[in-house]
Amino acid sequence: MEQGSLAERYLDSAIASSITKNNNELRTGAAVGNDFANLGGVITADGYGNTPQIAFIKALNNFLCSGANPKGARLLLCLPCTVKESHIKKYMSAFNEMAKQYGIQIVGGHSEVSKEYNSAHFTVNMFGKEDLFCPNKKQIEEGYDIVMTKSVGMLGTNILCSKHREALSERFSKSYIDSTLYDIHKCCNYEVVLLLKEQLLDRASQNICYMHDVSSGGVFTALWQLGRWMDKGLLVDFNKLDIKQETIEICEYLDVNPYLIDGTGAMLIIAKNGKAVVDSLAKGHINGRIIGKVSKGKERIVSINETDKRTLAPYQGDPVYKKN
Repeated sequence: MEQGSLAERYLDSAIASSITKNNNELRTGAAVGNDFANLGGVITADGYGNTPQIAFIKALNNFLCSGANPKGARLLLCLPCTVKESHIKKYMSAFNEMAKQYGIQIVGGHSEVSKEYNSAHFTVNMFGKEDLFCPNKKQIEEGYDIVMTKSVGMLGTNILCSKHREALSERFSKSYIDSTLYDIHKCCNYEVVLLLKEQLLDRASQNICYMHDVSSGGVFTALWQLGRWMDKGLLVDFNKLDIKQETIEICEYLDVNPYLIDGTGAMLIIAKNGKAVVDSLAKGHINGRIIGKVSKGKERIVSINETDKRTLAPYQGDPVYKKN
């Protein structure tokens, strides 16, 4: 199978279809394009990564799509037999630094060492109580705006630069490669949700209908998932997608599609009035753009120009992992 998050065809046939509803308190559950669960007012979300920072940020971003505030986290550390105590202390120091940064209490978890693991991998489960915001796809209508925050391929650029530093050094200077590496905290959507809190909690206007963070498979995959969750179409203007020049250059050199690499850091927002969302983000100096609209039918289309249009497809693995 392809590396990265499980491909959608397997997610549908082997996982989502196998989950039965056994508790009537379930308000939001497993679905393509859904980032968190709500069971009786308790919000939970997971994140996975090969570093504590990535696992923590992915879990936090998934949780923040609920509009609620995370309170605690449980950790799962899967470690190879070669791990040293000093490594474990380093991992935990990183987790504690992340938790302190966002006011989240680590309450426990599980750690396991096995010869089955070739390298360290981490999972974070985040939890908290629901807030007044309640995502509702039934209220989304044709013509609603799709807003994207930040830039394309933020975490993917980091991964490519770390994984292929030697190859990239044949074309780019060390200082240039280092300059492309985003601070992991810039890949967090905590400040985004904080800036939008007033709109999220304003049930009278209900401007913001849904939030979905971009992750494995990049912005094109996230847009497809968004359409799946809404069960509606969308029309996106390719030229409105913000992408840094360094991401373009790194991906061109490695022959990777930047719109399909891990996009952790960006968020997609469905709103009646996208301009209000963009204006709120601007107050915190966060880039936000209206990139498209919810459309009639169920086609998910990215328009490059009047004649060149691309129909989005389900997730097939992240090219970050396909590149040797």
